[in-house]
Amino acid sequence: IVAVLAASTLWLWRVFGLSKAVSLAPSFSVLMDATGQIVILSCVVIFMSVGKRWAVGIVESRRKGSLNDEQIIQLFGNAIRATPDGMALTQKNGTFIWANEGMSKLTGYPVSEIIGADPSIFKSGKQTSQFYRRLWTTVSAGLIFKGEVINKRKDGTFYTGELTITPITDKKGKVTHFAVLERDITSRIETEESLRQGQERF
Repeated sequence: IVAVLAASTLWLWRVFGLSKAVSLAPSFSVLMDATGQIVILSCVVIFMSVGKRWAVGIVESRRKGSLNDEQIIQLFGNAIRATPDGMALTQKNGTFIWANEGMSKLTGYPVSEIIGADPSIFKSGKQTSQFYRRLWTTVSAGLIFKGEVINKRKDGTFYTGELTITPITDKKGKVTHFAVLERDITSRIETEESLRQGQERF
């Protein structure tokens, strides 16, 4: 590659008539004829060497700034545990196998009581059977369910949750688990209801 670049440079030099211009000065003509090739070749080698080290330096710097799979998984785990939203994993039948502190704060149940329990512990009695039937039909088919649900905390108080249930499938596409995300939107619902009632009175 170096030889080709050097030869190309010399050819371009001669094609554009630069060698004739230089030949007007005997000393420069001798330089180009005798040592010019060596000088040009040396410059090309230096350029390519520096360029290679520069490229390698960029690759190494990017590699040092990247994370391996284990570190990424750990960061995601920390983020999930720290999120204020309720998050949980269930088996296919709905039994909880994991929950974060956000779910505990949302429902009032300790994580130890949520794990192994059935989602029915949160039932408020304010949702119709059609709602739950639609929920299970959707997720059992491998589709994501999104909706608002009125649930009951351990202390008996009610809250409105924005619920998202995502099916987790195996390599064959068979549903094996569910990922649950629930966010408390009680304040938003109450504000919207107050605005609606105010508009009706107006």
